[in-house]
Amino acid sequence: MKQIIRLFLILLTLSSTLVFAHNGQNYYRYGDIDTKLNKRAILEIAKQELRRLVITNKIPDSWKYVDLSNIQKNRKSHSNSWVVSFSNPKIKKKSKKVIYLFISATGDIIASAYSHH
Repeated sequence: MKQIIRLFLILLTLSSTLVFAHNGQNYYRYGDIDTKLNKRAILEIAKQELRRLVITNKIPDSWKYVDLSNIQKNRKSHSNSWVVSFSNPKIKKKSKKVIYLFISATGDIIASAYSHH
């Protein structure tokens, strides 16, 4: 009986951990924690993140096939992060035509946002 209770408590602990891990967090790691990535690797991560945003219905399907607009180091940050932008000509609303992905030098997705023009 003690083993059944122990097993139940372990399963309960694991299930609650999984629930909290998906509770509104929007953090994804694509790279290695200690390795700074080059521009090409950052671009691949940005493309993966763009596809993930489409698949999870965060952005419309028309973003699936857009080309890169720009990729550059973030000048406003001291962490050597990258800013990758994609432009979607199929979007009519000007404020949602460009999406920016902010990616750390090690491949973590910091944030994503539409342009604010």
